[in-house]
Amino acid sequence: HKVRHSVAQLAAIIVKHETPEKWPQLLQFITQWTKSSVPEERQVGMLLLSTVVDISTESFKRHFRELMRLFHQTLEDHDNPLVVFYTIQTLTAVVSYMGTDEVNMMRPMIPKLLIAIQTLIQHNQDQASEAMEVFDELMESEVSIIVPYLSQIVHFCLE
Repeated sequence: HKVRHSVAQLAAIIVKHETPEKWPQLLQFITQWTKSSVPEERQVGMLLLSTVVDISTESFKRHFRELMRLFHQTLEDHDNPLVVFYTIQTLTAVVSYMGTDEVNMMRPMIPKLLIAIQTLIQHNQDQASEAMEVFDELMESEVSIIVPYLSQIVHFCLE
């Protein structure tokens, strides 16, 4: 597990100095592994994506639409809590960089986020607590996304 994190950190540092366009194999690798039928490969793919996007968010702006489509899928990977957790970490990193198109794509994800965090609570409460930060980031950056779901979010927090 630590080796995976170290490799992801190394890749993220390389991406920080070399834009994703200069390293297209990385995006191909991430795409292939995040969509793999092998659960461990999906975990590694999302860990890598989460790490490189967190360190070099600006470099991935042009890929946000594609990432949003991916997140719609990976948030539903309830049998693989690490994939869900890394997805939410990646979402948290991109929230403050989103444009109008991404905001519109994110809005229908809010119910999926709530379900995903409920799944995380059953597996790892620390990760679930950390995942809740996505709502903090949304409140600070894109409050319009969560306004229609505010009562659901408050109810969820009170449970």
